[in-house]
Amino acid sequence: MIRKFILTIGVMLSAFLFANAEETTDYFYIDDFTIAPGETKSIGLNLFNEESYIGLQLDIYLPEGLSIVYNEEADEYLVDGDRIPKKWAWDISFHEDENGAFCRVTAYSTDGRRVIEPFDPEESAMLFEMLVKADENMLEDGYIFCKAGKLSRKVDGANVPFKTPDTECQVSVCRTASLADVVAGGIEAKYMISDKLLVVAAAADRGILFCKDDNASASKTSKNEGQVDYMRDVVNEQKTEWDQSNWVALQFSNPNEENGISKMLSDAVGSYIKANTVMGVLSDINNYTITMSSDELQLEDEAPENAYPKNVYCIANFEPSNLNINGGQGAAGNYHGQDAYYFFMNPKVMEVCEITYAEWDGEKFVVPTNPARITGHVNVDWGYNEGGVQSPKENSNGYRFDAVVRRTEGSSYLRDDSTDPIIVYPLNFTSDGSELPTAINDVFAGNGIVKSVKYFNVAGIESGTPFQGVNIVVTEYTDGTRITTKMLHE
Repeated sequence: MIRKFILTIGVMLSAFLFANAEETTDYFYIDDFTIAPGETKSIGLNLFNEESYIGLQLDIYLPEGLSIVYNEEADEYLVDGDRIPKKWAWDISFHEDENGAFCRVTAYSTDGRRVIEPFDPEESAMLFEMLVKADENMLEDGYIFCKAGKLSRKVDGANVPFKTPDTECQVSVCRTASLADVVAGGIEAKYMISDKLLVVAAAADRGILFCKDDNASASKTSKNEGQVDYMRDVVNEQKTEWDQSNWVALQFSNPNEENGISKMLSDAVGSYIKANTVMGVLSDINNYTITMSSDELQLEDEAPENAYPKNVYCIANFEPSNLNINGGQGAAGNYHGQDAYYFFMNPKVMEVCEITYAEWDGEKFVVPTNPARITGHVNVDWGYNEGGVQSPKENSNGYRFDAVVRRTEGSSYLRDDSTDPIIVYPLNFTSDGSELPTAINDVFAGNGIVKSVKYFNVAGIESGTPFQGVNIVVTEYTDGTRITTKMLHE
């Protein structure tokens, strides 16, 4: 390309060519793109045209925080695309007016003969490649405006200028990060999650999907030497290794039957979301929630059956003093006749889990009174529950149900022992359907693993499930201990 010695002539020529321009439907444009704060990205200046042209001029307005930078490798601001003919020259200059900062691009044929040919849909529309850089402090989305575009072409041997319509390009400022990084220290900004996520549950009428990755949580923990895992080793409720993934809620707006969003979210449960497709604003940095558009939800095939066997917790798992935080040893207990400290896995924020052995005291769920003196309680919010607000029965056998774990407002759960740091949101609770069929007090007796539970009615008939009315319950443990209690099953 011939440049420097003809630039002044070219600029003067462009002013002459583009005076009193007519209008055309051909137009310049830049494709929408996403950029992270501090990132430098290559973008293309494109032209859709049905006519041939020998010159062009365009003003490109940039949003605050975004700038065109010099391409050191090419030693130019602009790199010619395949559509720029030989014997063309270009110039770029930088200005500012009442609409903001802009750059003016001018290009033209130096021999007056070589033209930009009409756009071929089978080929690229790009005229020039340029580099843009986002400031480190650029957090808000913006637009690039292509304004005051002009094109010149030969008509009956004369150069005739044409005005092009203005166009805009959306610039999405987005940080690419793993879900673990977001959980560990996310800020209120737009993120693109680099992980593939599994959709575990939905509160479809509220426009929410609850999702997990398959990486280690920032709050991952394990039992200390000498501890006994209560839910795995004592009561044998947790059948698998603990899943300690990171969790996030995806929030979608305006879910209803008419627009199909509610159904779409319900149908998404059990599927994977493609990596690098979850993009939205981290709108809640305490209860990790990303607000995104339903149009951007991209699902892969359904996950294998039991891709996530839910962690099973009892209410003791929600008591900070029972957890291995701040040097805690866990809950004191007895295992096979020996003093022991029980390990209770810490539920993760926004985790979908299964809760069992939950007794209702009229206000909250609690650990039932038990000889092992294990304690704990957790407050409840019915906001996600499919059956709406419920009224659990007091002095029942206890309950088992799925729930979402959330921090209470202002809580720094797992970083201090604040009062009531966690609140659970049941998903499928009903006062009858969630009730345990057996009395739960003996589960917390602390005598080892439950081997069997037998039920006898007043006539002495044995059953593996409780009879209606009065039952004599015989619980046998692996250490040989037997405990007999009376229960009323309604």
